[in-house]
Amino acid sequence: MVICAGTMTKLDDKDKKILHELQDNCRQSSRDLSKKLDLPASTIHQRIKKLEKSGVISGYTAIVNPEKVGYHSSAIIFIEYNHYEAKQNNLSQETLVEKISKLPNVQEAHMVTGLEDIVIKVVGKTDRDIGAFVIKTLREIPGILKTKTGIILASTKDSRRIFF
Repeated sequence: MVICAGTMTKLDDKDKKILHELQDNCRQSSRDLSKKLDLPASTIHQRIKKLEKSGVISGYTAIVNPEKVGYHSSAIIFIEYNHYEAKQNNLSQETLVEKISKLPNVQEAHMVTGLEDIVIKVVGKTDRDIGAFVIKTLREIPGILKTKTGIILASTKDSRRIFF
């Protein structure tokens, strides 16, 4: 089962096979999927529409290789939320994460448990760009107490794939 927007959506084996194929290549036509999965193209099409409507499929996107477009550096940044300052500015932790997530360098933004309150993943053309982003942008946002930045040296897996 997959949890979707607070509700559980039951997936049968056909749905799982369709999702597996779409995660490999979302540009496949219903006709191509029909041949691979031995299901009628109309069934494939209807099931995809149902998965989209239920929110199981939340969108389609092109995956761009950051290095091929000049972004040679990436980092994970841990952020400690300043509850006192945030309350003075009427800024909840949720609002702060939303604000951070809209910054152009930010690829991911998460509220987490542990010593830090927020974790983000960012990209930059250089390590210096990431440093400037932290100092001139992040640390200037009310509600951020401190940051810890880890430059990513190498990635062995970078995926949003769900396995069934």
